Amino acid sequence: MRKTIITFLAFMLMVFTLGTTTYAWITIARTSQIESIMFIATLGDSLEISLDGETYYETLPKEEILKKTRYIRLTDVTSIDGKTFTHLDDNKVIEKNIEYISLDFYFRTKSKREHYVYLANNISHDIDYYNTEEKEGTFIVSRGVNYRIGFDYLYDENVILPKNELKTYYLSEAMRISTISNLEGQEVVKIFDLSGNEHRGYGKPYGGYDYYKKVTGKNLELPTIIPPTIYELSKFDPNGPFSLDDNSKLLKLDVMKDFNGETYYIGKITLNIWAEGWDADLFDPVISDRIKIQLQFKAVRN
Repeated sequence: MRKTIITFLAFMLMVFTLGTTTYAWITIARTSQIESIMFIATLGDSLEISLDGETYYETLPKEEILKKTRYIRLTDVTSIDGKTFTHLDDNKVIEKNIEYISLDFYFRTKSKREHYVYLANNISHDIDYYNTEEKEGTFIVSRGVNYRIGFDYLYDENVILPKNELKTYYLSEAMRISTISNLEGQEVVKIFDLSGNEHRGYGKPYGGYDYYKKVTGKNLELPTIIPPTIYELSKFDPNGPFSLDDNSKLLKLDVMKDFNGETYYIGKITLNIWAEGWDADLFDPVISDRIKIQLQFKAVRN
């Protein structure tokens, strides 16, 4: 089975704010190592971030992230539940931070109101790879790779892509994000496909599936279980700090803890990022693509 490898250039910027928004920049490229990482918490003491739940920072030292991500090489993996990741060909469980990203983030705040944290404002289709500076919102975009495939294959339902036709392929269309957190006393796992394109989602009998059948000469078996995936993020009341649905509600900062005589509300998210091997848009050409991911978290009262 295929092993499409994409390695990290940088976690360029992650900004966490409470009551307004949070930005998380991750740039992935084909390179041998992570070159720079920065995590910044803003609004002073309103929100701080930690990797161990004990030592908190407004700006998380990049060397702490490098310890956990230095040797990650993304491959085409798959997950049914957003928690356990395997290879497509042998179902072997993969250790985290080798072929996919998995990081725990702890949050704390003194705020007594805005405790519910959401992934918000997907603008993936409103910008392009070269126009992401100072853009507010959540997105996954990639530069794209122009490529001619040397055989006919079923690109989409009832659509045959002819041999040697030039096409642009995008890694961003095959990426997934999952969050694992505790919400109202229960573990909540959510899988997000920011492309919003369920038609070209998981386990389709066209696209990457037919392409790799032609490449390998094997009759690959399609998965029979489709992971529950969210294609549309929550919407919010324009007149106040309230959500209109729970699509992308992630956690509530509801554990009270004393730090040096001050009381904080704290919470934790496990964030996983991977290239979904069963996505219809996971092709060999994306091995040389560049991708940018920005995550915007919004904290509201409910």
